[in-house]
Amino acid sequence: MKQYVFRDSEFMSAREKLLVQKAWVRFLKNGLRSEDFSDRLYKHLINHCGFIAHYSRAGYYTTYFENGEDTTRFLSQFDKRGECRSVEYGGRGVMENMRICGEP
Repeated sequence: MKQYVFRDSEFMSAREKLLVQKAWVRFLKNGLRSEDFSDRLYKHLINHCGFIAHYSRAGYYTTYFENGEDTTRFLSQFDKRGECRSVEYGGRGVMENMRICGEP
């Protein structure tokens, strides 16, 4: 995997960004297992990526990762080759604002 050099920002330190990236990689490499959906990853998604909390980490996992179609829809919003539509709100604004989709 390409090593990215993170920088501190107003709401996240470079170290925290690196830890979240590692949590994502572990979760994806291990097949989206619930035991790998860490609290760090969950909190990042609800606090920094425009997702609502779904009452708990377990509820969030159930909503997006127990059904293959839901998982595909969830992951597709981060893929700039597609429409980049937010699964929470339906629009592109959140994803574009995070510079995941669209031009930087």
